[in-house]
Amino acid sequence: MGKRIWVCFFMLALQSSIMSYATVTAFAEFSAAPAYTTAAILANIIGGVIRLPIAKTLNLWGRAEGYCLAFFFYLLGMIILASCNGVNSYAAGYVLYWIGYDTLYVILDIFIADTSGLRNRAFTFAFASTPFICTAFTGSLAAESFLSMTTWRWAIGTFCIVQPFVFAPLALVFKLYEKKAEKMGLYTRNPSGRTALQSLVYYFHEFDSTFSPCPSTPKPPNH
Repeated sequence: MGKRIWVCFFMLALQSSIMSYATVTAFAEFSAAPAYTTAAILANIIGGVIRLPIAKTLNLWGRAEGYCLAFFFYLLGMIILASCNGVNSYAAGYVLYWIGYDTLYVILDIFIADTSGLRNRAFTFAFASTPFICTAFTGSLAAESFLSMTTWRWAIGTFCIVQPFVFAPLALVFKLYEKKAEKMGLYTRNPSGRTALQSLVYYFHEFDSTFSPCPSTPKPPNH
């Protein structure tokens, strides 16, 4: 399990490093390059805000489901980036890509927290960050090879093909362990008994409470 998570971190780090070089080359072909700055700021803001509803999604729907949803946005963003013909579509794809990337990174951190003991957790988080040390040197070389032999589109599009084979097995492993826990009686699903409309209202209130401020502690009555 730990090896699979480390490989996912490594591929995220490698793709992110190559992406930074491909972006510079891509915007050299576009005339309205300053629009990318706006997209980058927007992506960072959305990526930070979306962590709360993602955490709520993991608690309500499950780890594997939230992981697959995040990977969908990540992959969709890269597909748009690789096939775009202008700065506006590139900026839109970059926002989707960054939302998926940032969310995947958070979910993988949660996977580490779930599967490691408290005593070794600091070491496991440090070990999971080692791919960024490797790609600090190899990412630029890989990007240079991509850009010299193909185009910036393939520097991004290659990962649209490779990443599903890297990330899909981890989702399957978590679903298999979930089914195993159900068979052992360690995890049970309790039917809610709600209709579709009632579930919609219920989840609306659940996610709304994520952004609501905590109620203040009532003051004791004066005697």
